Amino acid sequence: MFPKDPPNTSTYKEIDRFLESSIGDDCLIQDREAQLFVQWFNDVLRNKKSELVRTIFRRKIPIGSLSLPLYVTSSLVTELSPLILFLKSKATYRSLFFEEAEAHLHPRVQRILATALVKLANRGMPVWLTTHSDILFQQVNNLIKLHQHPKREQLMKTYGYVDEDAIDPKKVRAYQFRMQGQDTIITPLIPTENGFPAETFNEVLGHEVPHQRIPLNDSGQGEYTL
Repeated sequence: MFPKDPPNTSTYKEIDRFLESSIGDDCLIQDREAQLFVQWFNDVLRNKKSELVRTIFRRKIPIGSLSLPLYVTSSLVTELSPLILFLKSKATYRSLFFEEAEAHLHPRVQRILATALVKLANRGMPVWLTTHSDILFQQVNNLIKLHQHPKREQLMKTYGYVDEDAIDPKKVRAYQFRMQGQDTIITPLIPTENGFPAETFNEVLGHEVPHQRIPLNDSGQGEYTL
């Protein structure tokens, strides 16, 4: 389950740049603050590592004519900064634990993040992930389906993927947590040709959301989904 020896730091090589470029000019969010953070982060890493650990969240980032501490910047920046630090630190780790990885991230960035984590897993880094995001979960399913698709090469070229973005379902385990009375039942999910079916997500998206409609007024004219 855990590698006997930590993966070589080359395991992380270029994945940080993949994240940086994806949340920068190539991302439709156009989050200028995130792009400035990337530049700032690279500058900080040129300083002493010990200073970095102590001051990372107190250092100020130039945002236009202002300089803001990291803790008052956008959630996108603060949520991704620990992962970028992990990838850039050149330290060796036996595995990566990522709780609620989708927190505060734009849906497009969630897909980008899922692809980055698949890259890490394909390079031998065990990745443990908890999520409530059907977007992040579905992106992993997309990359599983890509791995075994008969038109894999054509699809990779069309959507800009590379070999390490597709993942063998044998390398992935998924578990569903469901409350049953006072207990939490953990059930392993069985992969299909489309990846792992997430029943708890599908129940809400496929049934509850489409079927719960509230009239906008007493006459019942016009409805919206609750």
